[in-house]
This record gives sequence, C-alpha cells and structure tokens, in this order.
Amino acid sequence: MYSVWNSVLSWVLFCLFSSITMEDTRPIVIEEPTTTTTTTNQEGSCVTIKCKYKYQKELKLLWIKDPKWIEKEKRYDGIIVYSNTDERPQVAEYSNRVEFFNDQSSQWTNCTIKIQDLKKNDSGNYTFRYIGSDKYISNTFLLTVVDNPCKVHIKPANLNKSLKEGDRVSLQCATSAACEFHPLWQSSGSSEILKSEQSKDEVEKRSELQLIVSWTDDGRTLTCRPSRSNDNWLERRVTLRVEYAPTETKVIESSSSKDVKEGEQVTISCSSKARPNANFTWIKHQSSFSRHGENLTLYNMTPEDGGKFYCLANNEHGSEKSNDIKINVIYAPKGVDINPKLAELKEGDRLTLTCLVQNSNPEVDMQSYRWYKDGQEINQQTMNTFTVPSVRQRDKGVYQCQARNSVGETMSTNITQVSVKYHPQNTFIDGTSGIKLGFELNLKCVTEAEPVPHKYSWYFKPEHEQQFVTLSHTDEMYRIEKVAVSNAGLYKCSAQNDVGKGANSTEKNVFVFYPPKTPNLTMKEVVKEEELYTITCTVESSPQANLTLSRSSLTNPEKDIITVQYVQSNILKFAANATVSDAGMYTCEAENTEGKNFSKNQLKVLYAPKGVDINPKLAELKEGDRLTLTCLVQNSNPEVDMQSYRWYKDGQEINQQTMNTFTVPSVRQRDKGVYQCQARNSVGETMSTNITQVSVKYHPQNTFIDGRSGIKLGFELNLKCVTEADPLPHTYSWYFKPEHEQQFVTLSHTDEMYRIEKVAVSNAGLYKCSAQNDVGKGANSTEKNVFVFYPPKTPNLTMKDVVKEEELYTITCTVESSPQATLTLSRSSLTNPEKDIITVQYVQSNILKFAANATVSDAGMYTCEAENTEGKTFSKNQLKVLYAPKNVTALADPGVELKEGSNLTLTCKADSVPEVSAYTWKKSSATHSETVGHGQKITLHFLKSSDSDHYFCISRNEIGSVKSSSIYIRVKYQPRITLIHNMTSLGLWEKAVPIHLSCNVQCDPPATFFAWYKMEENTTVLSNNLNYTVEPQNPGTYYCYARNEEGESRSEPVKIFLNHFIIKQLVQVIISLLVIVFLIGVMFLIRRIILRKRSAQRSFFFSAAPLCFLSNLGSSDSCNNTRENLVIEGSTELSSFRDNHSVSAVQSNPPANRNIQAGRPNSNILSKQKQHHTEEDLTMTTVNYAMLQFMDNNNPNKSVPSHDSSGPVYADVSKNKQMAKKPQDGHEHYENVSGVCCEAAISKHKLDLGQQ
Repeated sequence: MYSVWNSVLSWVLFCLFSSITMEDTRPIVIEEPTTTTTTTNQEGSCVTIKCKYKYQKELKLLWIKDPKWIEKEKRYDGIIVYSNTDERPQVAEYSNRVEFFNDQSSQWTNCTIKIQDLKKNDSGNYTFRYIGSDKYISNTFLLTVVDNPCKVHIKPANLNKSLKEGDRVSLQCATSAACEFHPLWQSSGSSEILKSEQSKDEVEKRSELQLIVSWTDDGRTLTCRPSRSNDNWLERRVTLRVEYAPTETKVIESSSSKDVKEGEQVTISCSSKARPNANFTWIKHQSSFSRHGENLTLYNMTPEDGGKFYCLANNEHGSEKSNDIKINVIYAPKGVDINPKLAELKEGDRLTLTCLVQNSNPEVDMQSYRWYKDGQEINQQTMNTFTVPSVRQRDKGVYQCQARNSVGETMSTNITQVSVKYHPQNTFIDGTSGIKLGFELNLKCVTEAEPVPHKYSWYFKPEHEQQFVTLSHTDEMYRIEKVAVSNAGLYKCSAQNDVGKGANSTEKNVFVFYPPKTPNLTMKEVVKEEELYTITCTVESSPQANLTLSRSSLTNPEKDIITVQYVQSNILKFAANATVSDAGMYTCEAENTEGKNFSKNQLKVLYAPKGVDINPKLAELKEGDRLTLTCLVQNSNPEVDMQSYRWYKDGQEINQQTMNTFTVPSVRQRDKGVYQCQARNSVGETMSTNITQVSVKYHPQNTFIDGRSGIKLGFELNLKCVTEADPLPHTYSWYFKPEHEQQFVTLSHTDEMYRIEKVAVSNAGLYKCSAQNDVGKGANSTEKNVFVFYPPKTPNLTMKDVVKEEELYTITCTVESSPQATLTLSRSSLTNPEKDIITVQYVQSNILKFAANATVSDAGMYTCEAENTEGKTFSKNQLKVLYAPKNVTALADPGVELKEGSNLTLTCKADSVPEVSAYTWKKSSATHSETVGHGQKITLHFLKSSDSDHYFCISRNEIGSVKSSSIYIRVKYQPRITLIHNMTSLGLWEKAVPIHLSCNVQCDPPATFFAWYKMEENTTVLSNNLNYTVEPQNPGTYYCYARNEEGESRSEPVKIFLNHFIIKQLVQVIISLLVIVFLIGVMFLIRRIILRKRSAQRSFFFSAAPLCFLSNLGSSDSCNNTRENLVIEGSTELSSFRDNHSVSAVQSNPPANRNIQAGRPNSNILSKQKQHHTEEDLTMTTVNYAMLQFMDNNNPNKSVPSHDSSGPVYADVSKNKQMAKKPQDGHEHYENVSGVCCEAAISKHKLDLGQQ
C-alpha cells in the first residue's frame, strides 16, 4: 500500500511539474526511428537521435542521459552528453564521440545528436533540454546497447616502426569466437576482399593477412571489418609506413624544354616519391654547375646560362636521376637595319627596301616583319622586303622596319628617305562658301604638284541640276563680280604640269545667304513622369542656323527661363525621361548671320502620388474593438480620387477597400498584423512609407490534436490538445466518436493531455478537443482519426479466366487492412512458376486496378499480394489468352525446284491457341488463285510444267485465319517445239517470196542450244538462231532442234518451194521462147516501116498500141503504171532502205505457257501481188513479225501465260525491198518491163515522181 501511494504522489508531482514547465506552447519533437521511443544498437556502432525545437534566441542547450529532477537545486541532473554552456560541460567519456546538428529551417531548429562507437554503458534514457526565458525538456529516448560478438580488433594494434621495402608483415584481424563468421580484410576505397588465412581457437576467430611491402604500399590503409556488415563504425583500420629509395623522380614540367626570356628569372622543380624524404641536387650537363634543393631558381638569365639540367634525388636507401630539361634563353632580334638609306624616284618607278637582322632567338619568321612610313605602320606588309611596284606621291616619306619574334620586336636603327616627283594631287578650291546676293565671289584652285602646274580647268553644276558644265576660265583664280542666285551650286577644278594632269578637286558648294524661316517645333503636350519624351525643332536657312531650345515656367514666363539645348545645326533633337520640373513653355529660336525666328509649345507632366503616409502608427486592441486607419497624400497630379486607394495586410491586398480610410468595426485575431496603404491616380501608384502594427488579444484558435494516428491493440495512446490563444487556455474539453457511429460523445477529461493506457478496439474512431481562456472559448479542433492496426485479410482478386488476343481485360484486387496495405500484382509462367515472375503493377493502396489489351505474353498465373506493417497475404488466379494462328510457314519437300513427273509434299506449320482447326492450300498467279488441297500436309503427284507457280497455306481456328508467305515451285522440263512460218499457196505467175521460219520453244530451264537443219543435208547446221529465212532458190524440207539441261527435242519437218519451183521453171522456158519469136517479129516490122520513110514519131506512136496490147496478154494493168502500182496493195510507200533479212533474237524463257513465235496466219501475210514484174526492176514489200512477251514480276525467268485461245500476240512490220538501179542524177528507177513499148511512158512517169 505504501508503494502505491508513493506512485500516486510521484505522478501528482510529475503532473504539477509538467504544468509549470510546459506553460510555453513551443514543444520539442523527438523523431523516433521506429514506432516506439526505444532502439537497440550493437556495441561499436552508432546511433542518431533526431530532434527539433521551435527557435528561440540565447538558449542553453543540453542532452542529458538518465535525467533526474533535483528538487533542492530546481534542475535536472544526469550525465551531460552534449552542452553548449561552460556551466554544465560535456562529460569526458562522450568527448569526440558525439556530433550535434543545430541548423535552422523556418520556425524549427535542429537538435539532433549522433553518438559514435557505442559502448554498453551508453544504454539509458536520453532527453533534450533547453533553458532560456522558458525552460523545456523533451520526452525520453531509450537507447539499449547490446554485446557485439563480431566486434573486431587488429593485432598488432599499431605498427610501431616503419617498414622497409621488401619486408614481410603479418597482420591479424580478430573477433570473438562467438561470431558466426571470420572477419574480412579490405583496402580502404576498394570493395575487393583481400585474401587472408583464417584460423580460430576457443577465444577468437582470426584472419591473417601476409604482405611483402613495396613502395606503393606506403600510406596504404587496410580495413578490418566484420563479415556481412556495412556499418563503418564497426571497422578498424591500420596505415602502413614503408621506407624506400627515391622513385618516379622527374622534373615537374609539361615538356622537355623550357623557354626563358633574357633578363628574366626561371624556377624549375623536382619531385620524387621517397621515405624518408629525398634530398635534391641540380646538375647541368657539360658544366661544373651544382645546386641543392627541391627548386632551382636562376636570376637575370643570359644566353650563356641556358643548357640541359637534371636533378638527383637521394636518401639513405638510394638515389635516382630525373629526366633532362633544356632551358632555352630567348631574346628579341638584335642589330636590325634597313637598306638603302636614300631613294629619289619618279612617280611610276619601283621601290624596294630590305630589312636586315644580325641576331635573333628564336629566328625571325619570314612573315614577322613590320614596315613603317612616317611613324605609321603599313598594313599587310610582313616580309623582310618591302616593294612598291609603281610609286606615287603618297609613297614619299621616311621608312623604317621592325623585326619580331615570339620574345619581342626591335625597330631598325636607321631610316630611308624616299622622295617622288608627281602630277597635281590633293586639289581643292579655296574661297568663301557663303555669300550674299550681289557681292563679289573669288575662288582659287589649290593643288600639290612637283613641278608647279601651268594650266587649270574649271567646272560648275548649278543647284538642282545633275551635270557639271565646263567653264572657259583657265587661270588659277575664278572671279564673279556680282553673285546672282544662278551662281549658287557646286564648283570643281583640275591642274596640269609636266608630269601629267591631276584629278579633279573636291567639290566646292557656294551658298546664297538668307535669314531663318519659322522653326517647326514638334513635341507631345502631355507626358507622364519617367516617360521618355522627344522634342524636335527644324528650320530652313542659309547659312545654317543656331537652334536654341529653352523652357520657362507657366507662373513666371518672363524670368524663370532655362536653356535646355543649343546646337549649331538646322535640326535639334532633345529626349529625356520626364520629371515634374520639365513642365513649362518650350521655345525654339533659330538664328543665323541674316536674322532670327522662333516657335513655342507647352508641356504638361503628370506624376503618381507623393508623400503617402498612414495614421496611426500603432494599434493595440482587444477582440471586438474598432480599428480605424487613414491614408494621407502630400502631392499628386492628377489628384487621387477618393476611391483610388488600396490597403494591404502583411503584404497581401485587402479586397474591396478603396477609400482613404480603412475601418474594422469589430476586430478579430485574424485582423492582427502589419498594415500599409497605397494611393493611385491615372499615372501610377505609391505605397505608404510607414506601416501600422495592429495587435489583438483573442480566444483559442487553430486548435488541433497532436499524437499518433495509428497504434497496435493494447499499447498506450497519448493525445495532446494544441491551440493558439492569448492569454493561454485554462480549461480543455474532449469529444469522441467511435467507428461506425454518427454522434460525438463528451469525455470527462478536462486536461491538455488525454491518455489511454491500453488501447482497445472500441477506442478506434474520431477525437476532437476545444480550449477556453479569459477572452472566451475557442472552436473545436480538427478531427483526429485513431486507427487500430491489424494485418491484411485475404485479397479479393477479380478477373476473367479466358480472353482473346487484343481484347481489353481488367484485373481488380481489393483488401481490408489497417494501416493501408501495399498491393503487388505479379504474373508467373505456367511452365516455370518459381523463377519466371514479372511484376505487373504496384500500388500503395487497398484497391488495385489494372487494364490492358491482351497479348500472348499476358497468359499465366496472376498473384495479388497485400502487405502492411502488420503482415502480408495473397490470392491467385490463372489467365488464358486465345489467339489466331501465328508464325504460319509453308514448307516444300524435297525442295522448290523439281523435275516434271516427280512428287511434291507441302507442309503448313503454325502456332495458335486453340489449336488450328483447318488448313487450306492455294496456288496463286498474278491474276487469280485456286484451291489445291486441304489439310496440314498435301502431296502433288506427277508434277507437270503447268504446276509451276506460287503456293501458300491458310491456317484457321475459332479466333481467325492467317496466310503464310508464298513459296514458288519450279517444275523443270525438256524443250517442246512448234514451228511457225509464213507460207501461202502461190499462183503460177506470182513471184515467190522468202519464207520466214521461227522455232517456238517451251522449256524450263531456258534452252541453251538451237540449230536449223535441211533434211536433204541432215548433217549441216544451217543456223543457231531462233529464226531462219528460206530463200526461193533453196527449196527443201526443214526442221528445228533445241536442247536444255533436262533434254533435247526437234520440230516436225516442213516442205518449202518443192512443187512450185519445178512448174515455174518449165513455164519460164516456154515464155522465154515466145518472147524471142515476138522480138524477131517486132524488129522485122520496124525495118519495113523505116524503109517506107514514115515519120519516126508517128510510126512509133502507131505501132505502140498494138504492141502494148500484145505485150500485156494476161495482164489487167495499163502501161502507164503509177508509183502505187509498183508496190503491194495496202503496203507503205517505197523507201530507199535495203531489205534486211536478219531476224531479231527471240529469248526462250523457262516458265510454262510461253510461246516463242515469229510468224502469223497465212491469210494475213499478203493482200495482193502484181504480176509480170521482174525481180530486178520491182520494189517488193516483205512482212516481218515481232512477238510481244510479258514477264512475271515475281519470277523474271517466267513470262505471263496467255489465258485466251488466240495464242501469242504479234505485230506486223512492212519493209520495202528494192533491187535499185540508180541513174547518174541520183533518182531511183521504177520500171514496168511487161512490154518494151511502155518504156518511154514509164520513164516520163519516173521523171514526174522524181520532181515531186
């Protein structure tokens, strides 16, 4: 019973003390690393206790371990972990182990501490306390330091002596035998684990590191740390010190040579790695020079001081020589001279000057010279030779040269004087430019010339004219006794001497003077302050006028006058930013030697309010009092309107307050703050220079509950009612609404803190509080929701089991938990569910929704896992994705190229879900396709040439169908030959024409050999072409032969000219005999006629008709045949081209259904032929044929087959054949030899044709 009363008494005293110490509402916040105010750390590690407090000035700050209240001293006593005051200093055991953070952000100041290298006696309760005008102590933070069985140490702990290069060293990293793993060795800055020998006994586990040290190990830090620990504070380190001879000795320069200017100093440094540190000696090659020290400095360098240097580094362990460095002393050119010293030339002569240099280091570059004339540099002259190909008067003067290298430049000690004789130059007119009307004008032509000019020319251009006119005056002076207006204008002159005539002078403008006209003054009449305004004044006058711009005040314009600007020009421009003093009357006055004139204009300046102030300066009120503030304005143009004011509180504008007086009838706490006013007119606004500070005492406001929102069942709940009030509250009220209830109930508790020792489920719900002070009762706080934490229940996973590809599917996962859970949706494959897992979505919420268009890869087992701080659980469901066939491929066995008569197997492969339900095989060409079979595999037996084509398969299931890419099947076969000719039946008297034969070959691959044979000469190859022409004189039986890699073949033979040739030969013999008898009779008749002395002309005419008649027996043609009668009916006109019997090559191509033909039906060959014309005198028309062949785009070796019955497509081409007789005049002969009596008529007709 006694102990119970002691506990109650202690609690009452603690509450009393808390009510005293926590009068200040600015708390200290300890940020716990977990949900509790305790933490457990291992020995040797570190801990950070986060803390912040509301800022105050001049505070004493303390971190106390295990604080106890000492009533007698009225203070907390304990172990001082940190202190900023000498009154209570930090204890020695925490020295160098505690780091305090005191940075400030906004209203809060950091008070976090970090304790390193924790020891077991560091366990205890830690609090932060500040002492100032107020005092406050934080809640306690319980730190527990436990044994660390894996704490490591190094043997030996320190290496007392330096090691030498090559020494062997052994280091042990040891830990307790209770530690599960051996410790590890690492090099600092590297994550690589060093190889070490491990051992153990009943006390320790050791990792021994064996090293043979080198100079690179000097300064190397080795780290010993526990295995599987990333805590840097548990690590122990040792640093190696290795003594070694100098190495990597080098001169610290970027190159092996260093340039130094003559007279300057140079410093070079030597570096070397060594322990102990090396001593340095500088040595110069081929010299007794020797200096000691790391740095070598040479002063006032001369060329002789240069050379090659190196440094020698040595210590007790050895020495090493550095690389060489060359010091090159450079200087500017010396002994610069110019040649020649004197040059007397005439204009047009050549001038050559040479610059000579005696010594220079570095050498002077050929383009590093400069030339000067009369002290001025000549541009773009950089060579050592200066040349002027043709000198002019401007080239005369004093010349010097300068030589330059990278060190500097030197001017030549001597000069060259160049003189030049020249024609008149720099001519100008001397005389007055302005003159009054009627006065005398005198102008003089002034020029520079050597020798003096002997003739002058004068030119004049009147005003407003475009051309100069030549004046008759030839003297140096030009005079006009009385100047007229017409004499005003431009004058120029020229001069001539013995060297030549000079250029015209510059133009001289002569003016006639008159007084200024009224000035044109242009300006704004009204401007705003600071606005840029411009005043322009222009005037017409001769001579030029002086313009003066002045300003006078409107109140006293006669006396208050200020000159603004003055210019000696006919144009005056003035610009400025307007000020109040710029307002007034502006006058622009123009004046020249002939008189003066002026113009005036007024300027008005508007400006924003000035001298804005606020009254009163301070207002201390209570809530409910009246507040009145007044805004005062000293000056304004224009005046400030009564509703053109603005009021501001704490920098923010107060809406709808536009009067010069601001009134709050009844102030509230929100009305306290800093007030300002702003006055505005049409020009701008001005803020008051002073402010008014308004303070208001108020009842509690901005009340809220401070405490945890989530707590586990059975733990203690602490809530605090925090509010803002002036003065502080004296009474608190608490309200509670349980979960799933509608009304709040009033709790009996009236203190600032509300405690529940063991939280039950019924304590979960909404809490709120209110506070009351002397001013009144404040509003209720915001609601505080307190949760009781429990792990997630089994998630509800909602989704379809089966979807189609591209179909939108949705997965929803919901769960009940407190606090809110994290939901993870993952997918695993059905074939390897343990490893092939992909995270689909992750949300920090109790609801997860996922939607996507289904793809094949989306199929699998879906898992929804829910997890919060209290635990985790999951649900699973499977998704199946249906899709149309994919990767459809057509395969051919044994291949795509086969011989005619062989078998072909086609196989269709595809992937799909569900399985493929139907396969269809199609054969396609350029114009159509046909079905050739069904099933995944089909066989085509006894292939024919017509089976050559493109094949593809179509795979189909319930989702859709997909076509494979096509494969081309090529069936090879031997040649099939058709013979084509143009033979027709001939009449007895018809002329036989050549017969054209064409070998039409169908085969695949193309035929490689062609041959034409005559049965009568079976062993002789007539031709190896596709086409062959049989002349009438070569009758016989012909056939064609072709061969490819598949075999050979020959055409059916055809008989040509055999019967017709024999009959025609017999008829020709009979006709020849009749013609001879007829000619003898004609000769006898002519002889009788001559003997009778009849007229030759009449006799000939008389005998022509019957002879003609006799000679044309069997012919219906008249004697006077026209040109058209001499060709085949329907053919083209005669041409001078010779017949070409060569046949164009016709390519034989492999695809099926190809026809290679060179003929056409007999009925289309000839329409009509003329009779009784000999082959020598008659122009014949032969008909050749060309075949059109259309190629397959998919297979260039195959032609597109013809799908109609008409066969190949041909075009006929007529060609004239003429066995020409050409007379001497070049005209062609067209003769009809059916009778000699017609010769004269035909000849006459031929003449007419030649003339057409």
